[in-house]
Amino acid sequence: MNVLTLLASPHADGNTDAILGWVEGALREKKHTINRVDVTKLQIRPCTACYACAESSQEPGCVQMDDAQGVFEKMLAADAILFA
Repeated sequence: MNVLTLLASPHADGNTDAILGWVEGALREKKHTINRVDVTKLQIRPCTACYACAESSQEPGCVQMDDAQGVFEKMLAADAILFA
């Protein structure tokens, strides 16, 4: 199983990071593939309510040129997503 983990804690090496690491380790022991994204290290702008994303119901899209599209692609490829 392909598991995407999204870490959003602003505290590097904090409790959330540690607990997520334990969960990822347990999943790796079960032979699952883990892909972690630390969203605090990405440039993701807030929504401007332009509704350009609603033009296609077949794929996510945003006119803003930031790192969100790459995260969306990883989310679509994942079998499971863990938010921390």
